[in-house]
Amino acid sequence: MKTLLCLALASCVSAFGLTAGAEAYTVSINQFVEHPSLNEAVRGFKEQLAELGLEVTYHEHNAQADMPTVTQIVNQIVDEKPDLVLAVATPSAQITAQRIKDTPILFTAVTDPVDAKLVASAASPGANVSGTTDLNPVSAQLALIKEIQPQAKNIGIVYNSGESNSVVQVELARRAAAATGFELIEAVTADTAGVMAAAQSLVGKVDAIYLPTDNSVIASLEAIIKVSLDHKIPIYPAEDDSVRKGGAAVLSISYYQLGRQTGRMAARILKDGAKPASMPVEEQTDFNLIINTAYAAKVGLQIPDAVAARASETIEQWASTPSPGPSSSGSSTASWPWGCTSPSGSWTSRILRWTAASPWGLPSPPSASPRDWTPSCRSCPPWPPASWPGRSPACSPPSSGSCTSWAPYSPWPRSTAWT
Repeated sequence: MKTLLCLALASCVSAFGLTAGAEAYTVSINQFVEHPSLNEAVRGFKEQLAELGLEVTYHEHNAQADMPTVTQIVNQIVDEKPDLVLAVATPSAQITAQRIKDTPILFTAVTDPVDAKLVASAASPGANVSGTTDLNPVSAQLALIKEIQPQAKNIGIVYNSGESNSVVQVELARRAAAATGFELIEAVTADTAGVMAAAQSLVGKVDAIYLPTDNSVIASLEAIIKVSLDHKIPIYPAEDDSVRKGGAAVLSISYYQLGRQTGRMAARILKDGAKPASMPVEEQTDFNLIINTAYAAKVGLQIPDAVAARASETIEQWASTPSPGPSSSGSSTASWPWGCTSPSGSWTSRILRWTAASPWGLPSPPSASPRDWTPSCRSCPPWPPASWPGRSPACSPPSSGSCTSWAPYSPWPRSTAWT
């Protein structure tokens, strides 16, 4: 009987494509913010490891662009004792590398790992950290703007000066602008809350706006799209997903392929015993031209035929974002700018960004200053599609006390007007 059972189990294992006795691995993921490009990198990473036959258990964490939360996540990862850590985006990679010294770390979606002090050099990282860079072709991207808008003279750029990845890109943009004949006008923000004001400061001063792969800026892309549409100023994001959401054109890497590339590096570490110290940082060299002719028409821009002919992807149907959210009374089933298809969607990993004058037409929270928050009560049921603000956009009203894990997002001072 024991022999037959073993044979049966072996057959089942074989049928599902697994190898009996295969070693299982644990990978902890520290992602800085919820964003489609970063999500694609993670998806590519996981799918590549699965295709290579590795059995992996993942502990996934997302800081939602909150630096104190990044530190908390790293402390959790230390307790998880994974076989490998994947750090997604520069801020998460920096804090992970500072804290964890005895576990292999791979980063992805990092612009300049040397400048970020993650590695000694791209060729010889020298410690327990290596990975893949998403440095975009800034010079070629500005040249594309010149080709599309040959009469343009002033180009705005919005960025967070506290992100080292953005500082690197801005310096590259300064050089590229000088070579292309543009005057670069900079608008700086300290966080996501200041992105709209930074974009508005460029109105009347620029012919187009270039957006680097800045976590704060891209996380608040809807606010910039609103400024763009209101004032007919074309925007040129530096990555593909943002162009799909609302941008004129881009020469971009594939974040999905970048994730797969990082997955192959992880397999060499987990299966073959490779050391990050001797694994050169890898990059992509093939770029895709993506154009959004529907968005371009909204801002009065004509994409030249020569550019359109080279495009690997053309977006011809596009709904202006941000989409309308719920009004102060009644319920809404509109497409939501945060990624949910309706108010009945799960809010356990969604982040809402509010300003005193909300760009989505939502009622402002009872606080004069902008705040970020996320419903982090993962054990609570999804928010029902009830009237607004009769139901708080969370697992339960903030004042009910049934959900206590609000910190460190602290949405706004608790008020009976929002319970």
